[in-house]
Amino acid sequence: MAYKLYHKDADYSYVLGPFPAFECLKWRPDLLLAAYYDPAFREIDKFCKLAEKSGIKAEAAPKLINKLAHGQKEPYVAVIYRKDGFFRSLSPAADHIVLHSVANSGNLGTILRSALAFNFADIALIGNCVSCFLPEIAKASMGAMFALNIEYFPTMSDYLRRYCASENKRQLFSFCLSPTAVNLSAIAAQFKQDEPRSLIFGNEGQGLAPEFEREPYTPVIIEQSPAVDSLNLAIAASIAMYNVKKYPLNPAMTDQAGKIK
Repeated sequence: MAYKLYHKDADYSYVLGPFPAFECLKWRPDLLLAAYYDPAFREIDKFCKLAEKSGIKAEAAPKLINKLAHGQKEPYVAVIYRKDGFFRSLSPAADHIVLHSVANSGNLGTILRSALAFNFADIALIGNCVSCFLPEIAKASMGAMFALNIEYFPTMSDYLRRYCASENKRQLFSFCLSPTAVNLSAIAAQFKQDEPRSLIFGNEGQGLAPEFEREPYTPVIIEQSPAVDSLNLAIAASIAMYNVKKYPLNPAMTDQAGKIK
């Protein structure tokens, strides 16, 4: 098949660069279509062995790699994967990161990488989010996107119906610049060890709508100097994840989440 530059309507996407490509091969062998390397790559043997272990044969294709790289320096390798089947259900028993209408690919990629670093394995994308199939998101996340459970919902209501029904109690913390918001350092007092938590973040420019400041949500703000009006989205999400993970769910909940995954 003659693979072309990324297009939103294509049924495949690709990963460029050694580390993200290795992560794709490692975590999502179910999606793999092809793997290519440049003969100048120094880890060809490792790449080919991992590709073979994942069920495909890696081939030399420097011209194709350079075409897909579109100016990116020294990508060395490319992995092609199918979009169909990428999204996976989240664990009802786990904490979730909920990203509503995030527009910047760099922010999304960085948040996904931080989520994996802080053991948030379940990510909900809501509404008009930037497509996670853009090659630059795989690069920004350093391949972390392939290790996570990511699920898309057209609206927040769809997410709530799926994971916040009466039989699936869940605490909803919305991060916003609200005068009624609770300081991040104080929300630990509200945590319930037997109820998983959803940390909700909005668009870079507009944030979350006013409805997220009311029940069933608990608005949260990250304390900061008045010298700046707000934090970068990826930084704010990373700070929130790091702090919340200091207060883990009880072991029974953790075990249940592991079994569901």
